[in-house]
Formats: sequence, C-alpha cells, structure tokens
Amino acid sequence: MLEILRIALVGGLVGLDTTAAFQVMVSQPLVGGLLAGWALGEPWLGALVGLLYQGLFMAEIPVGARTFPDGNQGAVQASAVTAALHSDFGLGTGLSLLLGFLWSLPMAYAGGRVIVWIRRLHALYLPILDRLVTQDRRAALNWLYLGVVAENFLVSAALTAAAFAAGRGLMGAAGTYLAGFGPWEFWGLTLRGSLLGAGCGIIFITLLGKITGKRAWAALAAAAAAAGLWIAGY
Repeated sequence: MLEILRIALVGGLVGLDTTAAFQVMVSQPLVGGLLAGWALGEPWLGALVGLLYQGLFMAEIPVGARTFPDGNQGAVQASAVTAALHSDFGLGTGLSLLLGFLWSLPMAYAGGRVIVWIRRLHALYLPILDRLVTQDRRAALNWLYLGVVAENFLVSAALTAAAFAAGRGLMGAAGTYLAGFGPWEFWGLTLRGSLLGAGCGIIFITLLGKITGKRAWAALAAAAAAAGLWIAGY
C-alpha cells in the first residue's frame, strides 16, 4: 500500500509539471523515472529506464492542443513496474525491463488520451473564467487556478496509482510464470541497446533538422562515437 501511495505522489508531481504548474523538468522521463525508482528503493534502475525513455520522447513537447503519447506517464509506469518486479518478485533485470516496457507503452497512449479529456473538461470553465475576468475578481481567479492545479494533481496521482497497481499484479504474475523460460537477461540487454540506439537516432535526427553544415556532421560524429562507446561497454 505504501508503494502505491509513493508512486501516486510521484505521478501527481509529474502530472503537474507536465503543463499545469512548475515546469522545472521534473516530468522529463529521466527525472520521473529516477523518482519512481527511488520511491520503490531502486533509484538506479529507475534512472536507467528513464534514460531509455528520454530519447524516445525527446522530440515530443506538451504544448498547444497537440495529442501525443504521454512519455512522462509511460516512463513512470515503466520504471515503477520494472523496479517492483525486480525487488518485490525477485525477477532478473532483463525480464523486469521487458515486462515494464511492455506495460508502459499502452499506459503512455492512455495518458495521452487522458490529457485530451482533461482539456475538454477545462473548456467547461471558460464561461466562469470569462465572467471573473470581466468582473475583475482576481482573488476568485487565483482560487480557480489553484483548484485546477489540485484537480490535475489528483487525477494524475489516481491514474498513476491505479495503473501501477494493475501493472504490478499482471506483470508480476506473467513474470513469475515466464521466469523459467528463455534467456531473459540476453533479451533485456538487447532491449536496452535497441532503445538506446533508437533514442540516439531520434535525438540526433531532431538536431540535424535544426542545424546544417559542419555542425550537423559534428552531431552525427558525436552520435556515432556515443554508440561505439556503448557497444564497447558490453
């Protein structure tokens, strides 16, 4: 129960930082994953999962009315479920990572849809907001803003807790059954390498789209060097 409450607090904070308040980069997958792992006693594992997620969603920025997968929620779910499988169920890192990412992907897309529903809900506040602005009721405007912030926190916390509880139970049962099959550490290592490579590709393609000439080639060389160092580390 305490695990779920801690993850709910992390999810609420990440949800606030995404768009509603703060925006001090706590909601970035690397930071959110670290916090989720730390909440479950596995900070380094959470940081690893957050790092892998960071590259995949580097080009996604939560601005305007755009609909996108919620990589922030996905990173929290991936880190939390991976950490829980590793520490609570005693599964290996490879299998825990595979199941954590498997669970996180639909949660990331579900999070994107929830963002759309929240925006539609907030549209109902527009007549009230317009009336308060017309009447110059600044104190009431501040209270309305704080209410919306609290609503975002509670919705994000509740969804994060529910998704984590479901993922922990379902993936835990699946992991316990699958633990006796296959070279899971190998496939976990393969997943890490693949996700890191994909993330590096997304990051540097994004950079190459904004820079030209010698800077573009320098960025490409840096990406190749990073990939080479990663491979050499194995």
